[in-house]
Amino acid sequence: MVTKGILLDLLKDIDPYLKEKVYLIAVGGTALTLLDIKHSTLDMDFNLPREKDSRAIRRLFTELGFEKINESKWISPNNLVIDLYDRDYIFCVQLIEDSIHNSKLIQEYRHIILKTLNLYDIIITKLARLESKDIDDIIEIFKKCEIDPKKLFQRYRETMKISLVAHPKENIMELLQLLESKNIVKTNELIEEIKKWNP
Repeated sequence: MVTKGILLDLLKDIDPYLKEKVYLIAVGGTALTLLDIKHSTLDMDFNLPREKDSRAIRRLFTELGFEKINESKWISPNNLVIDLYDRDYIFCVQLIEDSIHNSKLIQEYRHIILKTLNLYDIIITKLARLESKDIDDIIEIFKKCEIDPKKLFQRYRETMKISLVAHPKENIMELLQLLESKNIVKTNELIEEIKKWNP
């Protein structure tokens, strides 16, 4: 398991080898670990918002002896698994235009500028897959943070216009009904609105 300390130590260790400023946007469980919503994550997931971020990080990983499984997946010399996502795509979700701008600054090293996606976009990227671990993570976010379900649906609907998600309507309906059943949020009116949505 990868804790917040392990995450930050890795970035601190590789930062001196970079020659330019690089943005790393933590996503998924990595972001939730950095935000202290989860204690740990199985691997590290980062979005590289600019082409030069992508080039610099992949070049550095090669120089430092990281094992390249494919263009996206790398393994560090101490067996940490790192997944990289380029530009505005994460999993099958294309982030809307203000997503990177609205990301949260976690730490700025000499070269690495570490941020996390905002909570709404973290939920949206997890809704796209909606595996059991994603559901658990989303429930934790709702329990520990102030999330407006209506704002979430509005942003989700905008994101789905440009993304390739198989069952976007069914996914958000399933999530909201689950949250309602657990008395985490009241969503009856919103569910009626979603029923009329034709993605």
